[in-house]
Amino acid sequence: IVTRSRPNVQPFPLINYPEIRRIVEDYAMERAKAELRNLGFNNFTPTAAYKCYDYTCERGGKRYYVEVKGTRGAGASVILTKNEVHHWKNNQETSIAVIVHDVKLAPDGEASGGTPSVCLPWALEPAALDMLDVSAAVGVLEAIQYKWTVPGHPEPSQT
Repeated sequence: IVTRSRPNVQPFPLINYPEIRRIVEDYAMERAKAELRNLGFNNFTPTAAYKCYDYTCERGGKRYYVEVKGTRGAGASVILTKNEVHHWKNNQETSIAVIVHDVKLAPDGEASGGTPSVCLPWALEPAALDMLDVSAAVGVLEAIQYKWTVPGHPEPSQT
């Protein structure tokens, strides 16, 4: 952690970006599980280390695949990988997205707050997906990442 001061402002620590991202994502995972437990889901199994979704869970004897996105912003849009989108296309009836937005990060790096929004069913309309990174193979463009505009979360105004 690096501390930097600005005139007339209390010194604040700067945590490197990958560390901030990890803290927010780990916190979002726990908030998402708690929210899904409140909705009757159980038997959570972490899968992020080897699958393109974060974990599985069950409700009513049915297995669901959960993708969690944590952000310190309003959650109007999030980044999805091509594998996340592909998995959703093949598992639409059993895929859940949980966006935990407005996560607060204290100067010591502790996350708090945040509002979980559960997308169940998770519907990915083509108009809500914008290709961010692409690769070209034999003249065909394939998306590597998408920006997903989350339903019910308007983009922040530019005023």
